Amino acid sequence: MPPVNKKLVVNVKVSVSKRFITDNTVKTILLGEHDWNEPKLSFQGKTIARSEENGKVMYNILLDEANGHILKLIEAEDLLEDAVDEDYSTTQP
Repeated sequence: MPPVNKKLVVNVKVSVSKRFITDNTVKTILLGEHDWNEPKLSFQGKTIARSEENGKVMYNILLDEANGHILKLIEAEDLLEDAVDEDYSTTQP
């Protein structure tokens, strides 16, 4: 898995692999629409917050298909597999 994009900030589109969906509520919602055995299954969303807890960078992720439920993922464990910079170069000075 590639490392987390160093430019990852709040309000950036991301893709999260199914193996990192550990929240039971979110997983139940996604199982209603997807076959969990599908290879390379991942879900689109965006970062909505960034924080540090116990020396680790955490991101709150709002998945497009999770009906408002928020995932909390740890950057140090490479839980965000394909952070895609939406338009970072035009938003920075």
